[in-house]
Amino acid sequence: MSTERTGPDRRSDHRGAASGEELARLEAENAALSAALGEAELLFASFMDQIPDRCVLLDEELRYRYLNRAAAAAPSFDPQARIGEPIRTLREGDPRGLLEPYRAVLASGESFVTSAAVRDEEGAERRFTVRAFKAGSGLGLVWTEVTESRRSEERLSAIEAELGALAQHILEVREEERKAVARELHDELGQALTAIELELRAMARVHKDVGEAQRNRLAELLCMTSQAIRSVQRLCSELRPAVLD
Repeated sequence: MSTERTGPDRRSDHRGAASGEELARLEAENAALSAALGEAELLFASFMDQIPDRCVLLDEELRYRYLNRAAAAAPSFDPQARIGEPIRTLREGDPRGLLEPYRAVLASGESFVTSAAVRDEEGAERRFTVRAFKAGSGLGLVWTEVTESRRSEERLSAIEAELGALAQHILEVREEERKAVARELHDELGQALTAIELELRAMARVHKDVGEAQRNRLAELLCMTSQAIRSVQRLCSELRPAVLD
């Protein structure tokens, strides 16, 4: 003997079927969202792993949430870097107060840039520019290596200093040469010309009775000698002004 379900029982069956369909739809949507999220995470990780900078995400307790390949593969960065583990400075008790700026970023949301130097596995110093910024409820860090650029800057500064010293030395040598030339002109050529001028004037006084042509020639020689003496004096002054002696 069969009994047909009517009234409230049938409506209950319909509601149960509708609930089942809604649950299936929600499960399908959740699965699609999970797949999309997983694909997005893979794309993000693939993209970040191509970046040579060391990129890190920390939670609000300064524990690792994410490290890209450059950060995870660098022993000198943090050999114990693991997702969920606190960063090295926090593990060591932060004796130098290095984490205060990070906590300030978490509190204020204002990013900052600083510099850091670490020793690699071979003991060589490597220098970085560190950018810290708020990332969700946690902290993002990007370590950009500037070792070579800093070394280049230091080498350039050293070269500039050497060039400056060389230029100063050249100026000093040239100044000494100018002084030597001016002294030689004054002491030797100047005195020789002065002696010639005196001798010519003496000759003019002694030989007053010579012919007009000889007197004119003697006057020309005196004029030329006087001009030469003035030229030597001018050259000496230009080579080494008297006020600098």
